[in-house]
Order: sequence, then C-alpha cells, then structure tokens
Amino acid sequence: MSLMVWIKVHIKEGKMDEYINLHNSPNGRAYTLSQEGCNSIIRSIDTENKNVLLLTEEWSSICLLYTSPSPRD
Repeated sequence: MSLMVWIKVHIKEGKMDEYINLHNSPNGRAYTLSQEGCNSIIRSIDTENKNVLLLTEEWSSICLLYTSPSPRD
C-alpha cells in the first residue's frame, strides 16, 4: 500500500530561490528520500501563483507513533 502526501508551501515574495537551495541541500530532499519508506518526491511550482511550491511525496510504509498506557494508569 502506498500513501501519497501533498504539501503546499507558501514562499515569501523573492525567497523561492532560497527555498529551492534549501530543498536541494543534504538536509532537504535527499534527507527525506533517505527515510525508510519514502519512494519519491516531486517538486513543482504552482502555475497560478509563482510563490507556491507543491511537493508530492510517495511513501510505501507508515510509521505511527503509539504510546501504550502506563501500567500505573
């Protein structure tokens, strides 16, 4: 089973290049792709608003954080 995640990022006027550089850095796209279950990330710019970046991620596994109740509860 795959999970698709769509992220809409509103970038301040004049900051798109800075954001793209961050996304291209080792702590950006490459880091996310290195996470277990991440199959792909597609980045595009909204055609109607050049200050909106659209990210589409495909994940093949989901890690859910679950905290069990304490035996004292």
